[in-house]
Amino acid sequence: MRVLEERTVNPSLLAVCLSLRRNKKWKNQMDQEIISKAQPPEVQLQKTELDLSSYEHALDRWAIVARTDQNGIIKYVNQNFCDITRYSSNELLGQDHRILNSGYHSKQYIRELWQTISSGKMWRGEFMNRAKDDSLYWVDTTIVPLVNNVESFQYISIQYEITPKKIAEEKVLVANQKLKSSILKTTFELTDALERHKELGEMRSRFVTIASHEFRTPLSAILSSLALLEHYTQPGDDDKRLKHIDRIKMSVRDLTDILDELLSLQNFERGRMELTKTKFNMKELLTDAAAAIQHMLAYSNQQLTLRHSGPVIVYQDRKLIRYIILNLLSNASKFSRDHQPIELLSSIENDQLCFSVKDQGIGIPPDAQAEIFTKFHRAWNAAQIGGMGLGLYLVKRLLEVLDGSISFRTHESRGTEFVVTIPIGDHPSA
Repeated sequence: MRVLEERTVNPSLLAVCLSLRRNKKWKNQMDQEIISKAQPPEVQLQKTELDLSSYEHALDRWAIVARTDQNGIIKYVNQNFCDITRYSSNELLGQDHRILNSGYHSKQYIRELWQTISSGKMWRGEFMNRAKDDSLYWVDTTIVPLVNNVESFQYISIQYEITPKKIAEEKVLVANQKLKSSILKTTFELTDALERHKELGEMRSRFVTIASHEFRTPLSAILSSLALLEHYTQPGDDDKRLKHIDRIKMSVRDLTDILDELLSLQNFERGRMELTKTKFNMKELLTDAAAAIQHMLAYSNQQLTLRHSGPVIVYQDRKLIRYIILNLLSNASKFSRDHQPIELLSSIENDQLCFSVKDQGIGIPPDAQAEIFTKFHRAWNAAQIGGMGLGLYLVKRLLEVLDGSISFRTHESRGTEFVVTIPIGDHPSA
């Protein structure tokens, strides 16, 4: 009796085989492969050459193609290559691609290209080249190395012109840069306008605060003195009446000074400050200024020393110079204690008028010196002393009109000296 050996068949493998057998497409592909492998080598070679010829025809029709040896010497170019470079094939063959160098790309860019293809790797990038007629054009370039068992022995360059694309990109870039510049300019202008608006708002607020205080102080003094005068009606009250009358006069002068500063500021802001040059005597101007400030000095028992050296005749704007001197003298008196001396010295030399006002007052704190000529600025140690914070700002602006300059030396609690220099040349002869 013959015994049959049983063999176990994997069910999953059996299902796959049956499914593949039923797949006609797979069967046909397998049949074609068997037939192809059964063809003679000559037939397969002809088919391969036909395929390559078709690929070459397609490339020559649509691409810019060149072939070089391992040293980069051009061995073949198609017609598209000649058309875009404006060179004939005879002019190109035997040359390398430096004949098309536009100078646009860096040496590092070219070095990296050669390192890539020399190692047998494909390189892809963009090139700006220069044609024979000096026109520039851009190409999208792919360089494929043909490699044998040892090294790359040929390079195929396949290119497509992208000049219109690069021109469009450049236009977009320029437009973006213009837009960016416009946005930055507009942003700067808006920011500047907002800052100026903010600064103006702060100045207005500061002005209202200072002005209300500065007007209230002399007005309160006037009202209180008038109220007391009503009670001093007896013959023996003459001294008391005179004291309060002087107090009222001083308060009125203070109000007049405040209004003068505000009017001067308005004239500056509206461009109404005009320069009127006349010939005058400087020593007489100093005496006049001292007399105008005398009431203020007398109130604090302060002594003013005047001294002038050099010529006395000046050809300049007398009114503006007088205002500068009075402002500096007023500050010296306000910021000095009772009985302290003040000096006003002037000289004329080499067509330059120089004068200084020196006091022994409270001085200017170091943290306030940088802004001492700023509108409405007041140092912290002057908060309890009357003033609008406009005097030195106006002095600085007036000196700009006169082509002059101002500097100062100061020591906190020891005093300040302001030095002014003004050109006085080009005056008519006496």
